Amino acid sequence: MRDSAARISEEIAGTEKRQGLDWRTSWSKVVTDSGGRFHVTVSRPEVFNELSLQAGVTVELAGSLSAGMLWSTSSVVDVRREPEHSSELLTQAIMGETMTRLDTRGDWYLVMLDDGYHGWVRSWSAGDFPRETAASYGERAGAMVGASVTYVLSEPKAGSLPVSDITAGTKVVTGETTGDYTKVELPGGRSGFLETESLENLPAGPPAREAVLERARRFLGIPYVWGGTSAKGFDCSGLVKRVFRMEGIETQRDADQQAATGSPVEEDGLREIPEGALLFFGEGGRSTHVAISLGGGRFIHSYGDVRINSLLEGDPAYEKKIARIYLFSRDLLADPSV
Repeated sequence: MRDSAARISEEIAGTEKRQGLDWRTSWSKVVTDSGGRFHVTVSRPEVFNELSLQAGVTVELAGSLSAGMLWSTSSVVDVRREPEHSSELLTQAIMGETMTRLDTRGDWYLVMLDDGYHGWVRSWSAGDFPRETAASYGERAGAMVGASVTYVLSEPKAGSLPVSDITAGTKVVTGETTGDYTKVELPGGRSGFLETESLENLPAGPPAREAVLERARRFLGIPYVWGGTSAKGFDCSGLVKRVFRMEGIETQRDADQQAATGSPVEEDGLREIPEGALLFFGEGGRSTHVAISLGGGRFIHSYGDVRINSLLEGDPAYEKKIARIYLFSRDLLADPSV
């Protein structure tokens, strides 16, 4: 039986490899029942569709039979590698982003985020809601938070008790405006008031390059946090992901994944890299760091904090340690369908 389980696991691993998936983006579980029959659960439809296991094996796509989904109800939801608070922070979701529950261990859920990333979240930060509830909210949400971090208040006046903090990119359903405040409905059913100036309309159509640059500049000074994708703290690829998502373009999570998207930039010199293109850095040919081009050889990235540096010697913003491992650039804005 152990040999059979090993063969099943090997077939799953081979399928994942052919599909370009790894532990960050795919999960499976193999169990046996009292009759010795194997039951396999996988997280990715690509794997589910390709598996052709031997007779006596049942394959299930995790979450496919559930009428509900997990909905982030905290301002920021930490996603960890293992179900414990001391485990590595892999990534984050912000309020309103959805997840598929794959497995449960105590007060922790193994989830797949809407970008395909996998990890463990604490149950108190994500509620189980009917899919139609989240879908309806998404249809009604016509605004998002533009401020890095602010507060939803219980009354439309300064100094009133907070309902929740809230971060840049969170989508809200808006109601009437009273003075300087707008009533908002939050994912999960809570409501309160936000300063109207902290809200902005959702993006419509492909963004202009200058819009991407302006969005990124708003995050200057925010500290580096490994695994961070929110305005409370970014890692390098988390900054890219949040900036582009707020401008209406979805990206992969990590720098090496982002490096496989977009259009290659044919460089006539470092000064000529287009504004808004992604710059990739690393050693041994693998991308481990990413930045957003500001044009003229300068770029913005999360490196200690969100800051501006340059690839060009002689520029006061030149950062030798990063510049020496520059690899290449790719342009999502030249191919907004990615």
